[in-house]
Amino acid sequence: MKNKKKIIHKITVLGGLLLGVPLVVFMFLLSVVLWRIGSMHREYSEVVVTLQRDLDAVDQNILKHNAGINQHQEKTRELNRQITEQFFQQQMDFSAMEVLILLSSDPQISYAIPTTNIFAAYLSKTRSSLISGLLPGIPSLPDVKDSTPGIETDRA
Repeated sequence: MKNKKKIIHKITVLGGLLLGVPLVVFMFLLSVVLWRIGSMHREYSEVVVTLQRDLDAVDQNILKHNAGINQHQEKTRELNRQITEQFFQQQMDFSAMEVLILLSSDPQISYAIPTTNIFAAYLSKTRSSLISGLLPGIPSLPDVKDSTPGIETDRA
């Protein structure tokens, strides 16, 4: 009987070892796998944070670049508007001068039309370079050096 108890004890111990060793090995392998997953997750999180920071920097650079482009486009629009206004003003000045030349050179139109005031207003608005280029070619110009538009002066 003693032998039988020893055999049963040995079988029990051996069975316990047969069941316990794989369980311990499994737990060890599971802990290694979980540790590796944790370290990979930490590395992945650092990479994601770095990528997010880089993407934010790229977004900021794109916004700055777009702001520069928008500012340049706005300056270009303003310059185009100014050029268009100046061109329109020059065209109006030349048209007014053509009308005055036609009025002063037409023998059928008398000087009852107050061309002096019109001409004085025109001269006050135009540039001196335009005036110096056009004055010698205008026939029979009235004297407008002393007059200003809307103000009558006495010449004594």
